Amino acid sequence: MLTVAEQDIFLGCSANSKRKALEIAAASLVANGYVTEDYFTSMMDREKALSTYLGSGVAMPHGTKQGQSMVLKTGFQILQFPAGVSWGEGKVACLVVAVAAHNNDHIDVIADLADLFSDEVKTERLRQIKEIKQFLDILHER
Repeated sequence: MLTVAEQDIFLGCSANSKRKALEIAAASLVANGYVTEDYFTSMMDREKALSTYLGSGVAMPHGTKQGQSMVLKTGFQILQFPAGVSWGEGKVACLVVAVAAHNNDHIDVIADLADLFSDEVKTERLRQIKEIKQFLDILHER
């Protein structure tokens, strides 16, 4: 079971583009010791190759295979963008889950996170929450 801690959640973020949202997400991963500063480039490369938008207002950006050398430790950060961010092709992300993972860890991490955010009603509620404790309570509802 994936553990989500308060320090992994950032509410009330704002970005006027996908690139800016990715910059914020990458900076969060860097600040919390998950990746080196170069990881943003790897996230952009991944996004150019294949969109990380999952649906239900959730995007899960992560780096390329080549970017794994920039990962210091496996982890993730959840960023809430209440106003949404255009993720291209009419898709709007309100929850951006930035993932950093060694080797094939990203497959398990992304699968667990995707399961957490698979309920569209839940993700809409999470988009509007203003307190981290409430966010965690809703996230872990069954």
